[in-house]
Amino acid sequence: MTRGYDREVNAEAVLIATNDLLGKENYAVAELRDETCFGNQDCETPFEYLIRSSCPYDSRCLEGRCAVVCPYILDPEWVKVTRAILDCEAEEASQNHDLSVALALKNGGRIGAFEPEIDEIIRIADEAAGKCGKIRIATE
Repeated sequence: MTRGYDREVNAEAVLIATNDLLGKENYAVAELRDETCFGNQDCETPFEYLIRSSCPYDSRCLEGRCAVVCPYILDPEWVKVTRAILDCEAEEASQNHDLSVALALKNGGRIGAFEPEIDEIIRIADEAAGKCGKIRIATE
C-alpha cells in the first residue's frame, strides 16, 4: 500500500522496479550538460528544473557527463483512475505537484495514482464532463 491506497502489484510495476534496481533507463534525458562526473552524486539538478511541475526532474551521471532527466512515471493505477472518471464513477479529485492524484468515488471508495504529466487529470475530467458532469478538482 502507498499513501493509504490499496495498490495492485502487476507485471508493469514489477518491470519498472526491476529496471530501477538494474540501473536500466526509466527516464528521458531533458538536458545533457557540459559538467563532467564520475557518479550520480557529482551531479546537481539545476534550480530551473526543480521548480517545474511538469516532471520530478533529477540529475544523473551518463557516460561521464551530468544530465537532467525526467523519470518515466508509469503507474498502473492511472488506468483505474482514468476508467473511473470516464465511467462516471468519480465524485471529486485532487492533484499535487509530485503528480500524485487522489480520486473520491461516488460509492465512497478512493483510488490513488500518479498521473503521467501534470494536469492530465484535468484533461480526462474535461473529456468526461459532457457525459458525466463536472468533477470538482483540487490542485496544489
